[in-house]
Amino acid sequence: MEVQEVYMLSPVFHVYPPTGKERNFVYSHLHPTGRVYEAKPKPCGIGFGGSMGNERIFVDEDFSKVTIRHHAVDKTYQSGSLFPDQGFLPVEASISEVEIWGLGGGGAKDVQDSYKNREQLFTEQRRKVDLKTFANWEDSPEKMMMDMVSNPNAVRREDR
Repeated sequence: MEVQEVYMLSPVFHVYPPTGKERNFVYSHLHPTGRVYEAKPKPCGIGFGGSMGNERIFVDEDFSKVTIRHHAVDKTYQSGSLFPDQGFLPVEASISEVEIWGLGGGGAKDVQDSYKNREQLFTEQRRKVDLKTFANWEDSPEKMMMDMVSNPNAVRREDR
């Protein structure tokens, strides 16, 4: 997904096109699905411009708060205030409504549907268990590991 411009809508409509210096058009990250330790956790939400953790516009993961930073932190979009009298400090505000427009057309919808179908297929494949792999407990690596844990000093002969 690529956003080409950032807009100020009120009190005056203004477009901030890309500068060409950076390509941080949009950033999106959610919590990892498994329990994964991250030394430097990524911020969860959607950001536009700037850099990770320092986006020009950042909407938090539950769409309750938006943070807008000064244009000096952003080299992706042209400089300019996104609201009147914007200072240098980040400004946080509550979000009361979100409106999303889909402007990709039928081709974009087809590509999105193919990705969804592919992910659904992978999910179904991961859910299936091959019962043949559980056929012989004596030959399984799990049994060998269990035997080693129960008595790690036991003498074992390896058949090859």
